[in-house]
Amino acid sequence: MTTAIPASSTNGVRKEIVDAISRHRHSAFGDSLMYNGGTALALACTIIVGIWSKDDPSWYPKILSGLATFVVGMERSLKFGARWRFHIGMQAAYRSLLALFDSGNAVKFALTYEAGAARESEHP
Repeated sequence: MTTAIPASSTNGVRKEIVDAISRHRHSAFGDSLMYNGGTALALACTIIVGIWSKDDPSWYPKILSGLATFVVGMERSLKFGARWRFHIGMQAAYRSLLALFDSGNAVKFALTYEAGAARESEHP
C-alpha cells in the first residue's frame, strides 16, 4: 500500500534533502585530489630515492625520503581517502532518497529517510 505525501509538506522535506546533497559536495573533489595526488607523490619520491640513493652522499635522497614520509603521515592523519568515500556515498544515498521522495511513496520514504539520518551521524 502506498500513501501519497501531501503537497503542503513536500517543499520543506525536499529542500532539506537537496541541502544535504550540497553539504556533501563541498570536499569530494579536493579530498580525492589530495588522496590520489598524495599517494602518487609519495610513490614517486620513494622510487627516486631507491634509484638515486645508491652511493650518493648528498642530502637530496634524504629530503625526498622525508617528503614521502610526511605525505603518507598527512594522508593517514587527515583521512582524505575515508572522507572522499564518505561524501560520495552520502551524495548517492541522498540522491536515491530524493528519487524515492519524488516518486510519492511515503512509507518507503519515511523508512529510508530514518536510516539515512542514522548513517549521517557516522561521519568519520
